[in-house]
Amino acid sequence: MGRRNRSPARFDIFVNLSLAILSAYGVAFLLRGIQRAGRRRLAGVAIAALLIVEYASAPTVLPAPTPSRVDAWLAQQPPVVIVELPLISAKGMWGSLDWLYMYQGIPHFQRMLNGYSGYAPASFYEMRQIMASFPDDRSMAFLRQRGVDYVVVRAGTYEPQQAASLLEQIQKRSDLSLEVMWAAGLQGAEGIYAVRK
Repeated sequence: MGRRNRSPARFDIFVNLSLAILSAYGVAFLLRGIQRAGRRRLAGVAIAALLIVEYASAPTVLPAPTPSRVDAWLAQQPPVVIVELPLISAKGMWGSLDWLYMYQGIPHFQRMLNGYSGYAPASFYEMRQIMASFPDDRSMAFLRQRGVDYVVVRAGTYEPQQAASLLEQIQKRSDLSLEVMWAAGLQGAEGIYAVRK
């Protein structure tokens, strides 16, 4: 199958440019029909004001998330492969917190199984589907095949009952061992579990 990219979506720049030029011709035509110079200026100002109102935006500016203790701990480790959980969270943007994991991971820059981009390959959705039942045998085999060394669990981003159930299931696994845990991290309880090969 051919390589897919996002370049075709960028052609909307030409559409918007064409619409802007056509709009300018339309405004010039309308203003030419107004005989008095004062009224023409007033109409031009009114059109400009309408455009300002139409395109005005007031984005909410929030402070940038800071790295957590998990990220500081990972920064002290030799190169490893990690996966951050949850992969899917109602508290995330579009159901994902991968953008946050990647941003907070800048200090440690460890390789991650999950990640965020404008294009997600089929393997990304396969990973989500397999990891949905973590920590069962299938998901653990998947992690070992991918060479994952640590599973980072940000329990505060799960629903409370879901987090408690997940942590209880992890404790029953002999192939996952707790490395470090912080009960009150930036995203609630944060733990790092080593994957035993």
